[in-house]
Amino acid sequence: MSDVLRKRVQGRLDALGINAFEAAKRGGLTRNFFYELFRLENGKYKKDRFNVKHLEAAATALDCDPEYLTLEQRTPRRGGVPDGMKLSGIAEAGALRAPGAGVPKGLSAVVEPDPRYPDDTQEVYQIRGGHAAGLNIPSEAFVLTAKIDALKALGRELSAGDVVVVSRTAVENKAETTIRKVAFDPTGMRFDAYPDEGSIEPLYASEKVVALGVVLQAVVVF
Repeated sequence: MSDVLRKRVQGRLDALGINAFEAAKRGGLTRNFFYELFRLENGKYKKDRFNVKHLEAAATALDCDPEYLTLEQRTPRRGGVPDGMKLSGIAEAGALRAPGAGVPKGLSAVVEPDPRYPDDTQEVYQIRGGHAAGLNIPSEAFVLTAKIDALKALGRELSAGDVVVVSRTAVENKAETTIRKVAFDPTGMRFDAYPDEGSIEPLYASEKVVALGVVLQAVVVF
């Protein structure tokens, strides 16, 4: 955490065009408050984190939310942790659903969009069952994904090892959505499931089997 925190503090100082001493003055903190994050003594940094009681003042000094300094936020801003992203669907092996069906009303996930991709090209799915447990994505977790078109816009194609959300259309307007890993064999692009028990047949890319997006992040709910 300490190295990430130092990078975040330096980034805010650079964005504001001030140095560590000026930031401390802005927040009503001691002169060396931020400087000690970057000060080495006997090969070790003098400070690795902020005391909780100084967190609000540090955030004010750096014009960001306290959550940005505790790494709960991905990007700096003022105004608190986001309410969350709305779910695009449910990923569950063996379950056929119409688009958007089965999503509990009002349910959202406190997941921040990935800055590498436009916000409107990202989606969140909730996982049901253990079909992706072997990928360290358990039941009830949320996954943040970037749509395939967003990858292509950046000149990137799916490659072996990518974890993706896959839709398999079984009947008209109903499909199974699952989390799988990309692989290739002589038949073509293959999507493998990694369940917690038993086995699930692989799927091959076709008109009825398509990757909706690549998984960027998984959020486990305890």
